[in-house]
Amino acid sequence: MKPDLNLTHLEKKTFVTSHEDGIVDIVVGFTLILTGILMLSDLIAMGGMIWLFALFIKPLKKKITYPRIGYVKFSRPQVTRITKMLSYFMVFGTVVFLMFTISLMGQSMRTFLREYMLIIVGVSFALMAFLGGMLSRIKRWNYYAILILLVFILELKMNLGFPYALMILGAAMFSTGMTLLIKFIRKYPVTGRDV
Repeated sequence: MKPDLNLTHLEKKTFVTSHEDGIVDIVVGFTLILTGILMLSDLIAMGGMIWLFALFIKPLKKKITYPRIGYVKFSRPQVTRITKMLSYFMVFGTVVFLMFTISLMGQSMRTFLREYMLIIVGVSFALMAFLGGMLSRIKRWNYYAILILLVFILELKMNLGFPYALMILGAAMFSTGMTLLIKFIRKYPVTGRDV
């Protein structure tokens, strides 16, 4: 007698396995480190362009991940979940952008935002990581959410500076991603088939 094949469970497991490579962590971590460096060097105007590094995720997955575990086209519910996750990221990103824009307006709003901006940004980043972890079922993003809150609390207590907070988060994510990538490459050697 055949065991009942649960495709939904198999799809979820495949999705999580495809993100064990750490590529997203590496790219996000590198982007955060670079943003901090640009802020310290007064080249933050270039900051809008560094998010273009996200365009490297798919080619890196094609080169590193898919030759090892194959490529799976996910069903509609998984695609919908990913779309929701990206929508949440866009909404939170827009909220943070609007807060920076509003800070350029009235004095009372500027004072309020100056006083609470790091709390707002830290909580927004943590919520994005938590929602990303919840929707994708990748647990390390929930840990990143906790780390983000801890780093921003540390920043507020010790007055490290926002660029350094970003660089600490970026270094943690980048090193986690590199560790995951090394483990992934060892666990899943290239099988010799083309993707």
